[in-house]
Amino acid sequence: MEDEVDVLICGAGPVGLLIAYCLARYHVSTSVVEQHDKIKQTMYGRAAMFAPRSLEMLDRLDITDALGQIGFVFRGQKYYQEGKMVEHLSTPMTGVEGTFYDYGLICRQRFTEAAIREPTPGLVGTKSTITRRKYLIGADGGSSTVRSLAGIAFPGERNSRYWVRIDGRVRTDMPSARSFCGLNSPTHGSILWAPLDHSSTRVGFALPPKVWEQHGRGITQETVMAQAVEALHPFSLEFDSVEWWTVYSVGQRLAESYCAKERIFLAGDAAHTHSSGAGQGMNTGLHDAVNLSWKLAGGIKGYFTPDVLASYEQERRPVAQNIIEQDRLISVLVGGEIPEALRAEGKDAPTLLAEVYRRNVKLNTGLGIEYEVDGTVNVAPCEDLKIGLRAGSRAPDVLVQRPGPRVPVRLLSLIKNEAVRIKKLRDYLDGEEGLTSRYSPALFGFLTLIAKANDNGAAEEIIGCPGFGNMLYDADGSAHESYGIEKSQGAVVILRPDGAMGTAVRLEDGKRMGMYFDGFLKKGRDIDEAVGIRVDGELANGRVEDEVVDEGAMGEVEVEVGAV
Repeated sequence: MEDEVDVLICGAGPVGLLIAYCLARYHVSTSVVEQHDKIKQTMYGRAAMFAPRSLEMLDRLDITDALGQIGFVFRGQKYYQEGKMVEHLSTPMTGVEGTFYDYGLICRQRFTEAAIREPTPGLVGTKSTITRRKYLIGADGGSSTVRSLAGIAFPGERNSRYWVRIDGRVRTDMPSARSFCGLNSPTHGSILWAPLDHSSTRVGFALPPKVWEQHGRGITQETVMAQAVEALHPFSLEFDSVEWWTVYSVGQRLAESYCAKERIFLAGDAAHTHSSGAGQGMNTGLHDAVNLSWKLAGGIKGYFTPDVLASYEQERRPVAQNIIEQDRLISVLVGGEIPEALRAEGKDAPTLLAEVYRRNVKLNTGLGIEYEVDGTVNVAPCEDLKIGLRAGSRAPDVLVQRPGPRVPVRLLSLIKNEAVRIKKLRDYLDGEEGLTSRYSPALFGFLTLIAKANDNGAAEEIIGCPGFGNMLYDADGSAHESYGIEKSQGAVVILRPDGAMGTAVRLEDGKRMGMYFDGFLKKGRDIDEAVGIRVDGELANGRVEDEVVDEGAMGEVEVEVGAV
């Protein structure tokens, strides 16, 4: 019997599962098919490191806490050379301003997949499922069948060197063995030492060419273990158990397009591949998943014009290109060699590797990724509005207070992926030409930040009109400062579902805010009836629908009302 769904997703790794999870929160039907038997893959280590921006995104999707209960937290790296710690190469994590996720998290793929699957049972089908669908997503890895059948070229190059990753329970006399470490080996390049969940450890290194020439694809676990012991010299290393190991070569490839026939999309390794040297494989794929999901959901529901979905490739492909350019240097340096482009600097491989990481910290943490102003989903604020954020950039996280208790709460934890001139804005929103009159109220979520001490009084009395969603106090002004907004002026900041700023307008300029949404939203409340959302208290299409909840909202309107 055929199943009919909105979206068929090929690949049940973290990227495919996260797309299905996000779409389910928007009430979009999906089917995920996977060619591998996941039960037999339970011992696979694979992708493990979450960067700060990924943790922020997953927190808005209510996943980060489950990962944090399992994973290993690290806030920097120690580096050893010839058995001694090298201070200038041992650094705390940098470039993590404006976030409370100032750390990395290591959690192996099998636990990550479980954390995504658990809230939404039944996401994954079988490879024999016959499905009719409106859209097809290839999240099926570097050897993507979807990409191949769609005729999308995957140009690039493959490095001749081979790398090892081995996970297990170990014993060693290396200091700080339960810290994230790097070691320089004259025979095995820059060694990765990563504490894992459940007291395990991952060791990664470049396999000496002579070892690959001797063993090739017949290499055994025993040989890999022996190489790991040699790589860690002068420290000792013993394996009590081995849970997973792999030997692989690095290919830096980028799909010529992320879309075919306006119905087929690529995400994750199906769209881009590179080494794990900067830990960006899974992180980049997760960002793809979040970016694609909200745009695809809005298109399927009939809310968005085609330009919104087209912006997925326009935003995400350049990010992958930047990561690949960085990886061309990292993949050589990790092997202990000096890339041609860096030889004139006259420095050794460990020093150059540390410098490349530092230069690209905003890219690798994900916190500095910005999308170009496109006139559609990223619209430059008007010139006379003073604001420190750029359209397309990540919105910083700050501490605010609920009315009454002076206990700080994180702003972004209240904006899930789902005022003075304030009265003019209120009148606009409530009027016949207001957003919620012309478009489904389910598309928007509102939050009001009041730049005032959390003392006596009612929040609505303070702003002088009914509030915009939940109201919070920016008691010390740090939220306005982080967003670069003058407290005496205020502003309306529009955040996309992925947490990037879409645009910002003056507090009283409701019409300009409406023009922003008019640029890509389809007009008419009849759309609600077409997709089965409650209209004026009646059930649409004669069937019972769940109430639309805030986490399914396509955008979040954040009102910074300034000092009142």
